[in-house]
Amino acid sequence: MPEAVNRLGSDEAQAIVRSLNDGVVPKEGAHLFTAGREKWLKSLGRDLDNLSGDSPRGGRIRIINGRNGDGKTHLMHLIRNMALEADLAVSYVVISKDIPLFKSDRVYGAIGRSLITNHHREQGGLRAILNPEAPDPAIAANFNERAESIRKLPGLDARFATVLYKFCTQQVTNIDQDQDMMLLGAWLEGSHQQLPGLGVNTKIDQTIGNTLLKSLLVALRHFGIPGLVILIDEVESILSLSKKQRDDSYQTLRLLIDRESMPGNTLVAASTTPPMFTDAEKGIQTYPALWSRLKPVGISDYVNYNDTLMDLTRTPLQEADFITIGKRIRDIHRRAYEWNPAERVDDSFLEKAAKIAAAGKLTFFFSPTRVFVKLITFVLDLAEQNEEFSPSPDNLEDLFGQADESLQENDTVP
Repeated sequence: MPEAVNRLGSDEAQAIVRSLNDGVVPKEGAHLFTAGREKWLKSLGRDLDNLSGDSPRGGRIRIINGRNGDGKTHLMHLIRNMALEADLAVSYVVISKDIPLFKSDRVYGAIGRSLITNHHREQGGLRAILNPEAPDPAIAANFNERAESIRKLPGLDARFATVLYKFCTQQVTNIDQDQDMMLLGAWLEGSHQQLPGLGVNTKIDQTIGNTLLKSLLVALRHFGIPGLVILIDEVESILSLSKKQRDDSYQTLRLLIDRESMPGNTLVAASTTPPMFTDAEKGIQTYPALWSRLKPVGISDYVNYNDTLMDLTRTPLQEADFITIGKRIRDIHRRAYEWNPAERVDDSFLEKAAKIAAAGKLTFFFSPTRVFVKLITFVLDLAEQNEEFSPSPDNLEDLFGQADESLQENDTVP
């Protein structure tokens, strides 16, 4: 791992440090300070392997449960980067009032607009990947030939096929070609507009959202992208909905788990929090058809890392994991500011901080993991900027409390 850190540029390392100090998981570099999640990642790696290949494979859903700061977002960033390295397409959706889980058309739109690949990590959206003038490099070689055969694809919704064919072959009017391409691309990404001038008389609504998601996967595989990973964050927002909306949202999850509406060659990883399982009035247990599939068995002291429910609360980080994380953050800080932090924030300090974090005796608003990361990053910043500052292990409990309060004041992360 130090070799990987040493390959970081100063700007990259500084961006990671700033994110950690803000309590935010950095978009790139999360793997550099990961510890204690090896078995989860091994199992997820198998899931991703199953998405690849020429033959169709079944879909899979994973529900990641954990408290704020237990590492759900961190794990989802790792899944994202693993998927991109495997040349899969990835989409990240945050469930909210504007994108509720019970509205399949809005969820589809959020997926279509946020799609990225290994070659398009920043410029998201289906239209960027399938841009006929500059298709994704991974699928560029046979793009034109495959574009011409779109309408012969089995399993492709006829409406989706029409728009996709027009977009990928640039079959537009001569009046305003750029405008037509923009409208077609927006429709493919979930726009609710009808396009009668382009022969598209259907708008995307609740009735065809799930159908279009399956068509999206068929199209991606047709052009050479083997599979799709959909990351769904803040599923716990379901708890704030009306009963009818909650039930419809739980029905969506149930169908995914039963693979009745899940597209093949697709992995859905959805994050949520413990109240989804403990709230007797609004949580999952109020929807028996879903609860029966996710209810924790509780008959074993051992964790099934291949289970649909990935309960991070059952696999808390150990003292050795915290030590590893602390040292790796220190290494990143060294690269960021070209100094020797080990002289000021030594192993002894990190080990004592790790012991407190792992003991779980202090009461925090956030999980010990997030507070520990904030504390170590903040102490390193102070030590690098102030020669007279020397962090003492004697007041570590106070420092933990201050770090937790600071995170609460700047709480912008789920």
